[in-house]
Amino acid sequence: FDTPLDYTQGTSKKAFETVIRMMLREVILTGGLSAETVLNKQRLMEELQVVGIETLEWEEDGKGGVYPIQRIAGRNEPVRLNIPTFFWQHLMPDPDTINPRSMVESAVKIMLYFEELMEDIRKAVRISGHNRLTVELDAEKIAETAPEEVKNDPALLQEYLGSVRDATQSVLEGLDPEDALVTFNSAKPTVLQSGTGSKIDYTPLLNVVAGQYATALKSSPAVFGSKAGRSSWAGSRWSCSPRPPRLYSCRSP
Repeated sequence: FDTPLDYTQGTSKKAFETVIRMMLREVILTGGLSAETVLNKQRLMEELQVVGIETLEWEEDGKGGVYPIQRIAGRNEPVRLNIPTFFWQHLMPDPDTINPRSMVESAVKIMLYFEELMEDIRKAVRISGHNRLTVELDAEKIAETAPEEVKNDPALLQEYLGSVRDATQSVLEGLDPEDALVTFNSAKPTVLQSGTGSKIDYTPLLNVVAGQYATALKSSPAVFGSKAGRSSWAGSRWSCSPRPPRLYSCRSP
């Protein structure tokens, strides 16, 4: 399997260990496995070509069974794979359908909820999780600095106050930690202390979600960086390496 014997076709043959890893990944992601044995001119096994089982369709053979077919772009007729050198098998067969189901299917909903939870936590931290610098502007003192024609016109005075507020906001947004903040007595800087965000502990909820996530993926919470279940890491190694299923050969009628 590992040594190319016919160099006229190139030297792109995959090592058998690589083929096994491809098979394991295919089983985990799709819940099934299909492969074709490639024979050389002497009718001896040359290599094992893994075929994505999600690319297969199924037809009845007229005897109560099914066999796989594959549709190729540019060809009207499908390729019928009811040949002795083509093999397929499902990891967890479903009695209601011939199509395989992924072993991580149960983790999809939990994964979406986990992402929504993490995004909500990030929003909470951005909104109330950190202290914020605020500046209180004295409207009466700022109004006194306006020109006379602005003071006598309420609309112009409101626009003037808004321009001072926007200018102050721009200065605060562009401040770096090492910059000094110097103001007149018309502005009063204060630090808004975080109240809610600093008291909420999301760790128990994250551990629960990580545990459900790990259970759905047949793995350990330690794999996802959770403290829960780290003591059972040794027992989780087996579940991370599913055994490849036995392959069925498709025989011609």
